[in-house]
Amino acid sequence: MRRLQLDQALDVARSHPLFRSLDDDQFCQLYRSARLHELDPGESLFLQDATADRFFLVLSGAVKLYRLTSDGREIVMNLLRELDTVGEAVMFFDKPYYPVNATVEDRAQVLSVSNRAYKDLLRASPDTCFKVMGAMACRLQKRLAEIETLTQQNATQRVVRFLLGLVEESDQKQETVQVTLPVAKRLVAARLAMQPETFSRVIRGFRQRGLIEVSGPILRISSTSALREMACDATSH
Repeated sequence: MRRLQLDQALDVARSHPLFRSLDDDQFCQLYRSARLHELDPGESLFLQDATADRFFLVLSGAVKLYRLTSDGREIVMNLLRELDTVGEAVMFFDKPYYPVNATVEDRAQVLSVSNRAYKDLLRASPDTCFKVMGAMACRLQKRLAEIETLTQQNATQRVVRFLLGLVEESDQKQETVQVTLPVAKRLVAARLAMQPETFSRVIRGFRQRGLIEVSGPILRISSTSALREMACDATSH
């Protein structure tokens, strides 16, 4: 995995909706508050209820967002991958506290930016503020559409959609491809809003039908066309 320097990380961040609306001078101002974090699995990015003074952009790896119940059970809320952000909405709260815990699952590089520095830029430029608000609204709409899709699809369709999403762009036209689960199966299941047992059952069914072969986190898909048909079939089980 290629490790980025701060300048390179900011170049990547430049294309993200939260930074795309900033002009060069504004982006240079933000540079002074930016930090690049190198994190190993198990390291914490932030804790639930801690004061939220920075927001984060994942450049590589995986970051798990979760909450703990009163009896100590862990509830996974989301799994952040490349170019996902967290904490940006909290900066606009009257009392900015992180609502979840964030822990690294797969060695990660994360860029963080000061909430105060970012808000200062927005206060100084109403035009930029409206552009950022528009970008955040679009992202929210997209997220709501994803949630609606999850609620309308059964477990099999969700897994199929996820597996096809792992196929490299260069392999999209191939019938037989190999993909690697980016994180543990229980976290994939959480991302797909299902129990780990359900995810395992669906994968087992694919194996029995000869659609995939499994070797640890590596899955060999024997028929991408068959999976695409299943993704479109509202009666799949």
